[in-house]
Amino acid sequence: MLTDLDLRDNYSSDDSNILEDLFRPCLRESDTYYRSVGYLDSKMAALLGVEFESLAAKGGSARLLIGQTVTLDDYLAIKEGKLNPNRFLAVPDLEELWDGLGEDDLRKRGLLALSWLVAKQIVSVRFSIRPNGIHHDKFAYFRDSDANEVVVHGTNNETRAANVPEFNYESLSLFRDWE
Repeated sequence: MLTDLDLRDNYSSDDSNILEDLFRPCLRESDTYYRSVGYLDSKMAALLGVEFESLAAKGGSARLLIGQTVTLDDYLAIKEGKLNPNRFLAVPDLEELWDGLGEDDLRKRGLLALSWLVAKQIVSVRFSIRPNGIHHDKFAYFRDSDANEVVVHGTNNETRAANVPEFNYESLSLFRDWE
């Protein structure tokens, strides 16, 4: 349960690992995940793939709302999962999907994971297209099977650079519905 996690009120990439300290544990305990960001990088699908599988095993799903700023490869991976799901439906898990790929090939793993997650309807991706500028709101919403909720608001996008400590500086505020 989300209530069992030792969550802080604030996170910054200077004093914590946002991916390991916040997103992984919250996703492992959740059955619903909503994310709104300006940027999406398929590498996050590889980094959080096991957690997305856990979400799906509980009957849960994730919904991502992103700005239109994705790479062509990431867009094509989303499209492939949506338009050709049969290519991925027979693959039971990410380990089998990644069979033959090296651990260090994060880009290829991410593209395959994104297609697989979309094809399995574990993750749905929607684009927010604005007439001027981009959709750039950044929040995450987690809910567990007991309907406990955590909302995170801050600066990080759904990208590796925003969630791994050696890259961007990011800061987040966290809110729990039970407090």
